[in-house]
Amino acid sequence: MSKLVMVDSLVDNDYAICLCNALKEEKQDVSLVVTENRRIASEVDFVVERMAPTKARGISKLKKLGKYF
Repeated sequence: MSKLVMVDSLVDNDYAICLCNALKEEKQDVSLVVTENRRIASEVDFVVERMAPTKARGISKLKKLGKYF
């Protein structure tokens, strides 16, 4: 079995979640990297890593960048 790490670049679009669910049903080891404020409405059977910076417009890009240093 291989390890699959997927980055969710389409915030507020459930395509990545549906794809990861389908891959998990096929016995794949799946992890999904999402933004730190991403809400996932349904139950998932794979690892969700909240590592990407938020895409919220109300927070400055400099502040988002500073968090990682």
